Amino acid sequence: MKKYLFILLAAIALVACSDDEEEMSIPHMVSSIPKSELSTEVRDFFEAEMESTHYSGWNSMPFNIAKLDPTDSAPPYACRIIKSQEELVNIYTGKKELPEIDFTAYSLILGGFLNVATVGLKHIVLQDNGYEMLLTGYLEEDKSPDYYYYPEPIIRPFWNLYPKLPDRPLKVWANKN
Repeated sequence: MKKYLFILLAAIALVACSDDEEEMSIPHMVSSIPKSELSTEVRDFFEAEMESTHYSGWNSMPFNIAKLDPTDSAPPYACRIIKSQEELVNIYTGKKELPEIDFTAYSLILGGFLNVATVGLKHIVLQDNGYEMLLTGYLEEDKSPDYYYYPEPIIRPFWNLYPKLPDRPLKVWANKN
């Protein structure tokens, strides 16, 4: 019995003492850069292009972010991690001049959630578990009796600037309250 207890304690000690982040799978939060700390040019551009309206379809957005799966005609969400100015230029379909972003220090996440029953997007949480980036959008639903059903799907866009993100796959989830 003591032999098994010793082996169990040794295994727990090895796991507890490991400081190699690649071995860890517990997600940790990745904080975005507060929008108040961004340059006025960057903040004003993305607020005008991404936050001033809700779009009626992926093709109406000023960024081509919806091409995740060409076989899926209406994905419930679309999201991209932008890691270079060139990549940003390639997906932008609008007419305004793009702001310069220091992509050596930052990564930009652009996206949207598609839903006919959503009132709004409360907030976004980004986590890193060492293997992939996990983005969760917390959506707010209208549960009132006079609820208005949109005849077409509505896209709730979002954007955030983060400290440079590692090259990991991105998984996106929508969480409704």
